[in-house]
Amino acid sequence: QQSSGSATSQINTDQNSNTAVGQSSTGLSSYKKFDFKPGETIIYSNDFSGETLGESPIGWNSNGTAAIVTIEGLEGKWIELSRDAFYLSDNTASFTENFTVEFDLLLRRSDPKSIFSQLGFGLMAFFVDTITHRRPINNYKKVFAAELKVQPYDYNGSGMHYQSFENFHTYLETEIKKYPELQASINKPIHISMQVQGERLRIWFNQDKMYDLPQAVLPNARLNQLFFLVKGNGTQSDIVGYDITNIRVAKGVADTRHKLIDEREFSTTGIPFAANSATVKPESFGVLKEIADVLKSNSDLRIKITGHTDSDGDDAANLEL
Repeated sequence: QQSSGSATSQINTDQNSNTAVGQSSTGLSSYKKFDFKPGETIIYSNDFSGETLGESPIGWNSNGTAAIVTIEGLEGKWIELSRDAFYLSDNTASFTENFTVEFDLLLRRSDPKSIFSQLGFGLMAFFVDTITHRRPINNYKKVFAAELKVQPYDYNGSGMHYQSFENFHTYLETEIKKYPELQASINKPIHISMQVQGERLRIWFNQDKMYDLPQAVLPNARLNQLFFLVKGNGTQSDIVGYDITNIRVAKGVADTRHKLIDEREFSTTGIPFAANSATVKPESFGVLKEIADVLKSNSDLRIKITGHTDSDGDDAANLEL
């Protein structure tokens, strides 16, 4: 059964023995430099599981078209973005000063000769009464918008660059960063992770940290919305385009050392497992590494680890898992 991805580590002073655990082939080694820590308290999430296939997701706003789809070989439902369109999520809550954003991105292409349009995605700050209003679609650069522009190309020509805006003026812009690995990710889900800590913004594509910008976000900007934008002269959307799912915005990150040493208990939803499996996903490495660092620096510490499945599916299968 699919795991909920929740795990709890708790100090157990009565546990004095070490238990050997078999090493699984999860690909964790490729994430050895992945230091992203997902937030713990959910602000907004959407996996489109309750949406109707072929329809736009309820509550989302766009000046183009969108459709909920399933994709052969991949789990769940996705929103298929069309060319030359801007999208606002149905989030209605303001984000905190420190928060994380995650989603799965698919660079979909059925014809290898087709050309991708440019994808833009990012964060915006609008007044509360306009979070989901139509006006931000035409004026997303008016207050504050932080945008990552991604352009997949063949022959190792893929790249991206970051640009933020304040009142239609550029606040910060980076040079184009080449990322040839993007070409190898076509038709394979890419896990996007972003972390905002005040003015600081970090962005990962799978395990690769693409940006760590200390002054990327306008001070005191009240970010409260996600946006996606597809533009450019790419091939029609049914042949080549972008699909999004598993959006998760969360606030705060736990102080692992303080939780384990002082409070003697640490709970996290940042250790996700593969569906129908006890296999830990590679993107769990950031949290696992922090826990490991605490244990290595406190060699006398003994912990008890518990994990839980979700309630989907058969009770007997969940119990076995």
